[in-house]
Amino acid sequence: MCWFERGEDVHPLAPNAPVASYDDLLSYYNQRDHDKINRFDIKEALELLLHCRIVLPPKAIYGDLEQQKRCW
Repeated sequence: MCWFERGEDVHPLAPNAPVASYDDLLSYYNQRDHDKINRFDIKEALELLLHCRIVLPPKAIYGDLEQQKRCW
């Protein structure tokens, strides 16, 4: 994600890769903020997500998987 793999920058242009591009973080909707967006600013947060677990409530609370999806 955002050209990071196991903490390393794997962008094809590394080490001269852009700090953000339309392939990762930039979009038409955030054009006003393009000069502030930097994929290296979120690298640590992305690494923390690698160690996260998703814990869903017990099935008894929602009944079935389709009902669970609607509640999320």
